[in-house]
Amino acid sequence: MISMIRMAMLGICCFAIQQISAQGKNNIKFGKLSAMDFNVTSPAIDTSSNAVILSDIGSSTLEGNNKGFFSLKYTRLRRVKILNKKGMDAADVSILLYASGDAEEKLDECKAITYNLENGEVKQTKLENSGIFKEKLSKNAVVRKFTFPNAKEGSILEYTYTITSDFLTHLRPWEFQGTNWPRVYSEYTVKIPQFFSYVFLAQGYIMLKTDNSSKMQSFNISEQNGTQASRQFTLNGYQNTNRWIAQDVPALKEENYTSTIENHLSKIDFQLKQTEFPGQTPTEHIGSWVKAAENMLKREDFGNEITRANLWLNDDIKKITEGSGSQQEQIKRLYAFVRDNFTATYNAGVFINDNTTLKDVFRKRSGNVAEINLLLIAMLRNAGATANPVVISTRTHGWAHPIYPLMTKYNYLVCEAIVDGQRVYLDASQPKMGFGKLSPDCYNGPGFVVKQQPSNIAFEADSVLERKVTMIFLTQDDKNGLKGIFKSTPATMNLPFLEISWQNKTWMSW
Repeated sequence: MISMIRMAMLGICCFAIQQISAQGKNNIKFGKLSAMDFNVTSPAIDTSSNAVILSDIGSSTLEGNNKGFFSLKYTRLRRVKILNKKGMDAADVSILLYASGDAEEKLDECKAITYNLENGEVKQTKLENSGIFKEKLSKNAVVRKFTFPNAKEGSILEYTYTITSDFLTHLRPWEFQGTNWPRVYSEYTVKIPQFFSYVFLAQGYIMLKTDNSSKMQSFNISEQNGTQASRQFTLNGYQNTNRWIAQDVPALKEENYTSTIENHLSKIDFQLKQTEFPGQTPTEHIGSWVKAAENMLKREDFGNEITRANLWLNDDIKKITEGSGSQQEQIKRLYAFVRDNFTATYNAGVFINDNTTLKDVFRKRSGNVAEINLLLIAMLRNAGATANPVVISTRTHGWAHPIYPLMTKYNYLVCEAIVDGQRVYLDASQPKMGFGKLSPDCYNGPGFVVKQQPSNIAFEADSVLERKVTMIFLTQDDKNGLKGIFKSTPATMNLPFLEISWQNKTWMSW
């Protein structure tokens, strides 16, 4: 018998879980709200609360589809009460959908109601379908937006929707805590057949109650065969159900010296690790760091652009480095050229944009962070230097996981160059950035050096020391007084980076 779904848990922060029985099913139904629901009390609400999430209930289920495989069905029901005028931004809702090529997650059953209490009677104002708008953010991101009608101070806003997705790699995450409003009740349920194994990544400090169960289930799948009759079959296996509940969760406040509040929110992320069907060899979806690097280097929007010869750069590199006395001087000149002549159009990026090449970036003298630094890498390699891309997650983006190669956790790319046997990290996308320096936002822990023998490197905030040198020279003057010179020089000193090799290491096994 195929083993039941295995859920690997990595606690990033102190993550507390309390086992509960199957009791405590919520009784919240969309469209069912009484005057009593306007009387909200919770220890999580304080004087700084402008709105409060009364309930936030979500579920993700893997179901058989008519395409011959499985789809993810995600549903959500949320109620929010506006406490004062500063909480009016709760009336604006954005739903993010993932897209790849012609495929896109499908939004269904999106409904919203504004409730107002007038003379003791609950009045409803429903959102019209025409009030939902679509906006394409990037090649992989589409957002659906709407604003609650007739929302005002004291209103309760309720909305629900369903998303159907064929992208099984990333099961939808869930936040039990936010930075804007407290949450009275938050619940997330995940139902997954035994044929799928997901890595379970949890963080935060909030005590969660959990309810786990399994039962045998039949999964019906059909496959369309053009003009012929569809082929239908059934898979029998266990379905594992996990339910997490958090109650009376205060909003998390930003404190001094916090890298990003996202690193401390209580939430759960998932990543597809393996699929295993009857009679078939298991398929790994995360793989090793070596496999992740191999896949990245094969991508047309990443590795292919720096591994090919790029002979079109020869003449320009020759002009830039002419008269250089050493390879170190060549590297410094090429870095300064890219830094001073190219403009970052987007202050992030790991991949090259669609229908764009490094030759286009060179011609336009602009690009996102990845495009500019990949161009620098291509130029350094063309000049005979050793240079590799390093993907990182910036402080404002959150912490990248050092155990599994989850590429979605990275949002920035810098260059690693070997200068006189020493590793130097460069970011040519930032104007006036010194040689071998990175902006403070880059110092956020793990970074992934993408090369044939990959490694992880720790960009720790403590590895950067700021110091100021102050000198005072005093001498006695002719009148037995003192005169002197005062000089203060600010400087930055980088301590050595810590490189961690993950090759042939096994950190978790289930």
